[in-house]
Amino acid sequence: MRTIVGLSLATLVAAAVTSCSSPSGGPGGGQPPPSNDNGDVTWVVPTAALSFPASVPGINYHNWQAAVTPTSTIAHKGMVAGAKVLAGTILDLLTRPELVQAARADFAQKTA
Repeated sequence: MRTIVGLSLATLVAAAVTSCSSPSGGPGGGQPPPSNDNGDVTWVVPTAALSFPASVPGINYHNWQAAVTPTSTIAHKGMVAGAKVLAGTILDLLTRPELVQAARADFAQKTA
């Protein structure tokens, strides 16, 4: 599986991350992301990934501990921070069409 992340879109998401306050345990810390079908999507459209803290470090997924950690106030703060980044990125993409064009051009160049 090959994942292609458009530089323009990734830069936009990174800018949104830095503009939002986020709880500690952000990038570089915590758990690896769960598996998904994102690899298939990256062959068709420009894609960026965002991970945000919403679980307790060290808890394994697919068990009851992982099911109850998202109910904590700490997890809620992480989810709110992630939602702010997603909302900011979407607003930027909707109000600045040149960002969408740059992401598509970057994607076309990387997938050519």
